[in-house]
Amino acid sequence: DQDRVVIGSTIPRFTYSLNVNLAYQRFSLTVFMQGVGKVDTYFDGEAAYAFRNTSGKITEDITQNRWDPTNPNPDAGYPRLWQNTSNRNQLNSDFWVRDASYFKLRNIVLAYDFPTAALESIGLSNLRVYASGQNVLNFDKIEGYDAEVPFGTTRIYPQSRVIAFGINASF
Repeated sequence: DQDRVVIGSTIPRFTYSLNVNLAYQRFSLTVFMQGVGKVDTYFDGEAAYAFRNTSGKITEDITQNRWDPTNPNPDAGYPRLWQNTSNRNQLNSDFWVRDASYFKLRNIVLAYDFPTAALESIGLSNLRVYASGQNVLNFDKIEGYDAEVPFGTTRIYPQSRVIAFGINASF
């Protein structure tokens, strides 16, 4: 207890975004990207403890690459497993700290507007076709979890990836 130090920060040092709108002839492209840098998260709850509330993530790495009394490997990737409240791995430690920096492609829309002269013959004044995506790409260093979600609260519904195609027409 006497050697505790600050081992990270859950407050991002950098927050950034980029919104790009491009147009060429009848094509348009809109892209929104967002991210944070120099931020840490602390694995807790189901993210850290394999048998927490019987809903933790049990992976091969946890079961095969762990410390145990019969194989006290100092390079084990996971501390000993526990199920009850005795001998648990709940002391604060940099073992549970992860880099939570991320970069996300939040939204992208590619569209084409048809020429109005060609549309008049079929009774339309405007016709636009498009493809869009939300939460298309995500780059982070945390495997199996969303870096944007506070840990210890792993029972959050994940962000959906949405791909849509559409037509806007005016008569």
